[in-house]
Amino acid sequence: MKTGFCGASRMGRAAVSAFAVLLGCAALLAAPESHALTKMRDGFAAMVLTDGTSFLPRTRITRAESGDDIVYWIQWQEPIPRSQLRCVISGPGTNIDETEPTVDPNPEGYTVCGITTEDSDSGTFVFTQYLNGEKVGEQSIVVEKPPFFRSAKKRWKFMLGILALIIIAGYWIRRKMTGDQRSLKELVGGEPGAAKAALAGVVIGSKVGAGAPATKSVATPQSNEADDLRKLGKKFEWLLTQPDKPAAVEAGRNYLGLLMKAKNEAEALKVFKQCVGADPAFKLAQAEDVLPLAKAARAAGDPSGAVAVVRGFDKAFPGHGLIPDVFIFSAKLLAEDLNNKDMARKILAHVMQRYPGHYLAQDAKRYLQEMQQATT
Repeated sequence: MKTGFCGASRMGRAAVSAFAVLLGCAALLAAPESHALTKMRDGFAAMVLTDGTSFLPRTRITRAESGDDIVYWIQWQEPIPRSQLRCVISGPGTNIDETEPTVDPNPEGYTVCGITTEDSDSGTFVFTQYLNGEKVGEQSIVVEKPPFFRSAKKRWKFMLGILALIIIAGYWIRRKMTGDQRSLKELVGGEPGAAKAALAGVVIGSKVGAGAPATKSVATPQSNEADDLRKLGKKFEWLLTQPDKPAAVEAGRNYLGLLMKAKNEAEALKVFKQCVGADPAFKLAQAEDVLPLAKAARAAGDPSGAVAVVRGFDKAFPGHGLIPDVFIFSAKLLAEDLNNKDMARKILAHVMQRYPGHYLAQDAKRYLQEMQQATT
């Protein structure tokens, strides 16, 4: 299933980015109201920011590559009243047509719909929006497949493969030229423990016999983590005032890691928001830090901050074992804090379908049943 940002879907492919569901369907459109709207402009973006009720397109684009998020947005002069938005997306192997209702109007003056493309997608995709049955906008965008070496994952695997071949070739050349019969494991890891001890004994004994002065071992002082935090925090705050935002973001990523290690989630959440302000695509460096920070944001009464922390987890950390945990947390966040039960149900159903053997699939099923019983 390919998931659209407004709940639209395309059958026939494996499930992809689950966090498209957090981007598009929290705040568009319920019972239609007759209201004249003035269209200002439209276009495409790589993402939208949302607080669960309204949207703001960011990182506007005119072209895309396979695997990218694509959002078609229309800006209106007036706030959007309660309406029905129909989103139609067509392209190679894609046929999405769905209307998504909601209970609240959108005060920000934007309507959006979109999809997360797959690595195999390419060609021209046409996006059309209908508001209360009337066609209000249509644009097309070309999705291109990136060259091999622009795919970070493929490039990294290729480089690792080349490095492995160089190491193996060097080992065999050295073995032939020197007659060294040690295995590659022994060569890389060093001598076995017994051999190291014997060798150390011979070397030390020969030095003592020759009258070489004895050396004292000096303990390396441990770094002061509190001092490191303070220095890095000051560096980050200073870099935020400079034009070079990537340097500030990188310092913030390192600072965040130390803050999470020190269990200072409150300060970490503050730094996370500053990094997102400098770079909307910012992600945490460690997957294990995502859920604790998102839970801290939710506990602090900041569900929008929690959504920002978990958004795009499956794309930032593909195949990670915490993906089902993040999905379940996101579903509860949407249902209980953002009153978006429809999208929460879709995430829970996705967990049950995508991870049927995972222990959290039973939690997803149980929570879904509780939601259904609550509405009856």
